[in-house]
Amino acid sequence: MDEYRLLVGLNRLFLDKITNRIITQLRKLKGDYLLSGDSGLKNVWEEICVQVQGGDSDYRQEYQETINNFIKEELERKPKSVIELICYMGSISHSEISEASDQPSIDHGIAELNDALLAKAGSYSNSCIRKYLDGDEG
Repeated sequence: MDEYRLLVGLNRLFLDKITNRIITQLRKLKGDYLLSGDSGLKNVWEEICVQVQGGDSDYRQEYQETINNFIKEELERKPKSVIELICYMGSISHSEISEASDQPSIDHGIAELNDALLAKAGSYSNSCIRKYLDGDEG
């Protein structure tokens, strides 16, 4: 196995673990944290899934800030080697973030985790999300 494939595999493993933890936290945000009002959606994770699957909303920026805060908190808890791996792999995927520098930055890691989380939001579904996207909200 070549080194790059090994790095990709390890990166996916850590991305999956970290994004699952973030999703768990987003599912705990209910009630006053919901920005869509009486939508029939039960938590912030469902609202993010609807935004990803159904298009942008007025609340996209607020939720992106929430996601980024959770990503930063999760990265702070990881060993330096895991952070460096995610940032390095993110720098390959997101080289446009800091073209002036060849060094991977934390912004690369945040972008990498954000992409992984939004990919999960794009494929996750349940009855509340389907009802909302079908126009049977509330």
